[in-house]
Amino acid sequence: MRAWGHIAGVSIAIALLACAADAAPVPKVGTVFRDCPTCPEMVVVPAGRFTMGSTPEQTAKAGLPDEQGAREWPAHTVTIAKPFAMGRYELTVGEYAVFATETARASSANCTTWDSAQKKWGPVATATWREPGYGQTDRFPVGCITLDDARAYSIWLSAKTGQSYRVPSEAEWEYVARAGAKTEKIDNKICAHANVSDLGRAEAHGGDVADASRFFPCRDGFVFSAPVGSFPANAFGLHDVIGNIWEWTEDCFTPPSYEGAPTDGSARRVEGCEKVIVRGGGWYSRSWFARAPGRSRETPDYRSSTLGLRLARDLGG
Repeated sequence: MRAWGHIAGVSIAIALLACAADAAPVPKVGTVFRDCPTCPEMVVVPAGRFTMGSTPEQTAKAGLPDEQGAREWPAHTVTIAKPFAMGRYELTVGEYAVFATETARASSANCTTWDSAQKKWGPVATATWREPGYGQTDRFPVGCITLDDARAYSIWLSAKTGQSYRVPSEAEWEYVARAGAKTEKIDNKICAHANVSDLGRAEAHGGDVADASRFFPCRDGFVFSAPVGSFPANAFGLHDVIGNIWEWTEDCFTPPSYEGAPTDGSARRVEGCEKVIVRGGGWYSRSWFARAPGRSRETPDYRSSTLGLRLARDLGG
């Protein structure tokens, strides 16, 4: 596994880009923009404060077992001091393909996905981000990428545009997922606004539909991932923050709780980190992950068709 963080030369380059960005005016909150024709669309989100995580009462109401619930404790206040930009959509296959072509980046296989031949979930020798085991177009979210792939894309895009792109912190991720909501809403109509593990997936892959932690009792119209933007945007103008596929963050998973976590919106980094926080849930995940405070963790070299990226970008000012 690679050491935590980037090599010195890359860090210096990103720092210089950040300095250049500081000189630029800050776009108005809610502005949608892209820095090049093939760049991801970004949305400017406001500075603010929010309560991150959950109370034991909230995780119990959401059906989480105590071991899982403890990862969301204690609820704590986080301050996002400056506006920043977040991807309007999850990074798409088409956007990642431009990067892969220009950098000649290999399409590593053995991605974890639904194995249609074996009818089970697990690593598939031939599965890659280009061929995840189900049909997709350039407008689908790119999966089967590692944290290193996600970082490499952000470094490449920063160099290409002269802006400062990066993998977001999990605090930034939860902030945009909540989008100003004061409390977590348990919504029985989630299939109307998110691609989740639903009755359609249960019928396609098998499973106990009565298991509320595994399947939502509704239909979202998709068995696997959905083209980005297939569901309504949240109050910040972002699509598919909950559901569709998981999204990488820069935070190291430090069990069992949030004790000692940063409160300024920055990522928790640990040298030699073994597992990294992923957010948002996806078309295959348990229902308790399809919530703004839901957290899981994976090794940085993990590849799954249900795990991709939503970019963050620093703004001037």
